[in-house]
Amino acid sequence: MKKKYAVIGIILAAALMASGCGEGESPSSQTSASSGKASSAASSSQGGASSASSGKASSAASSSESSSSSASSGQGSSSSSSAQSSSSAAAETAADGTPIITGDDFAVSDCIELGEYLGLKLTKESTEVTDDDLTRYFANYLSQETLTDPDAEAKMWDTVTIAYEGSVDGEVKDGMVSDSHSVMIGSGSLIDGFEDGMIGMKVGDTRELDLRFPEHYHSEELSGKACVFKVTMKSIARAPEITDEWVEENTYGEYASAEAYIDQARETIRAQKEQEASDKLKNDGWTAVLADST
Repeated sequence: MKKKYAVIGIILAAALMASGCGEGESPSSQTSASSGKASSAASSSQGGASSASSGKASSAASSSESSSSSASSGQGSSSSSSAQSSSSAAAETAADGTPIITGDDFAVSDCIELGEYLGLKLTKESTEVTDDDLTRYFANYLSQETLTDPDAEAKMWDTVTIAYEGSVDGEVKDGMVSDSHSVMIGSGSLIDGFEDGMIGMKVGDTRELDLRFPEHYHSEELSGKACVFKVTMKSIARAPEITDEWVEENTYGEYASAEAYIDQARETIRAQKEQEASDKLKNDGWTAVLADST
């Protein structure tokens, strides 16, 4: 199967480049270019050496080659014929019906029937930068400050410290209790519904969350089980608001205003999303053609 997928890669790379699909240069084309230069250099070097040693050496070599050829003509022909025969491809079939071709005398097209790639329609994800993208960016890259306003409510991308106690079938379980646990809301670090369930809580609030462990949770005992977590909010931390005053105090003159700082962040996020969208588009293309190849 490794040979099969390697061959798929070779054919598909060539096909996508020929059709204009995909971006960049494939490894195979880089290798060809490198081999071409190496061959040219080697040829030039050999040619130079040959020219330098022409004269008497050439004449002696000619005489020697002639006698050597006569002496080994019989066995040489037999050996050459045998070598060519042994390098011929032999077709076999694996247990699952996959054809296996051994040897070095075969066409790549014998190994795989390439799926349709011409006219393949793919959807590229949006690279638009939203306000939520900016909030998340600043929450990850700036130091968050603990809020002192008693009326402040936890929201997406805040880092909160909580105490919790979890139970299954009314029984508190080991490993489901903590007096102090910090997590960024929206990070996906906790089971589904846990982080969203804390949005709107104030420091000192206690809330019960009716949740369920994933079907393939790392603990088989808890996999797919319904659970209840009693959560108490202990502190809320948030990235600072980007103002002209904050920019002046924290960027050491690199940015003239909050708008300039935010624009820079927006461009950084856009570039990241563009790269991710392009990578996903290429991967979707490979996956679609591979799924249709036999």
